[in-house]
Amino acid sequence: MRRLINFIRLDFATIRPYLTLKVGLLYFAVCLFVTLMTHNADTGISIALVLAMMMMSYPFATAEKSNLDALYATLALPRRTVVAGRYLFVLLLDLTAAVLGLLGVGLIGLFDQHTRQSLLVPEQGLVMILLFLIFALLQSLQLPVFFKLGYSKARLASLLPFVIVMLLISLLGGRAATALPRLNPLLQGLLARPALTALAALLLTALLWLLSAGFALTFYKKREF
Repeated sequence: MRRLINFIRLDFATIRPYLTLKVGLLYFAVCLFVTLMTHNADTGISIALVLAMMMMSYPFATAEKSNLDALYATLALPRRTVVAGRYLFVLLLDLTAAVLGLLGVGLIGLFDQHTRQSLLVPEQGLVMILLFLIFALLQSLQLPVFFKLGYSKARLASLLPFVIVMLLISLLGGRAATALPRLNPLLQGLLARPALTALAALLLTALLWLLSAGFALTFYKKREF
């Protein structure tokens, strides 16, 4: 357990140089602009989660640049610990980003009525949870790629989930308008049971993360350093 905790602390240390006041101000400026343009609290939180997804790859980049994976092997650090630590690091990073995003949107809501109203919508809690889980799902597709290929080779390949999502949106966008009325009873049923919906989504995402970690460990064990 101590090794796992120390590994997570090491991963956070790799992103510390990027967590500067300049980056924080830039994030808040972008969050302020986009949220005020859309008057939607979800937008600001999404920006924070996108930033977390970008930082997710920094430990892989540092490990490749400094040949840390070979050092882990020299120190007899189990590869299972490396994979588990990296996944927990990403989860903690996402949670931190979501909380900071919510705080940022809350500050904007103090002086923007529309943003404040979007925060107070009864279904907003469920929407935020589902938004968080969507980003977690995308990361579950990206992480095994980084463990299999390494940072340099995985940079472009890790964008594949985003490309697939955008293609699906463009291909299905025209049909969404006709399909939405048919899905309306299902959506209403989900919104009527927010706690059950959130729990089901959480369990599904946890299962996908476990499968993702299993693939990542299999790929990582086959690599030579």
